Amino acid sequence: MDLVEAINARKTYRGYKTDAIPQDILRQIMELALRAPSWANTQPWEFAVVTGKKLADIRQGFLEKAESEDPSPDLAFPRVFPDPYRSRLPA
Repeated sequence: MDLVEAINARKTYRGYKTDAIPQDILRQIMELALRAPSWANTQPWEFAVVTGKKLADIRQGFLEKAESEDPSPDLAFPRVFPDPYRSRLPA
């Protein structure tokens, strides 16, 4: 296997606990995350908190994606930053 094949074949596995996280802890994490630095001051923060059937559907989707033959990333790196992100870049 050459380097390119090794990089393309790489996978990362994570184990997640099924314990529910208390809402006050989630709120504290999100409030702290809002204060974290971002690349080029883009501040791309978006939060989605889900439970129940929606969470089960998301888990199933991740499982199917991990088992698929398509190793493409979830998000492509932007070639050009649209506003409002562009206006936050330093001059």
